[in-house]
Amino acid sequence: MTPIQRCLTRITVIGLLLIGVIMALVVSVWGSAALQMGAQHLKPILLIWRGLLFVLLIGGWPVWIHMARTRDWITAEDSTRLLRYQWPFALWLLLLEAVLNQGLLLKLVVVILESD
Repeated sequence: MTPIQRCLTRITVIGLLLIGVIMALVVSVWGSAALQMGAQHLKPILLIWRGLLFVLLIGGWPVWIHMARTRDWITAEDSTRLLRYQWPFALWLLLLEAVLNQGLLLKLVVVILESD
């Protein structure tokens, strides 16, 4: 595992643990209804946040690849290969957003269950 991969793994684990602890504290102090109400209030903000992340990831893809290449995190061959993945990556992110975050998977399950 490269140093950048170790760093990103640590940041991800710490972030997920922090989110879990915060959610557990909210539920234990105010109950699950408060957590659900808070999630409803945060939906517009999180939608904007995800949109900004998409713009930074997809639009900044060549910049990120160039930066990784200049810092010798990746080879020239990897850089060329990764640059070809920009639009498949973008489509994959948008597909995940549509299926998971916009409730399309849940709607599909409901349609399948109601058709029986």
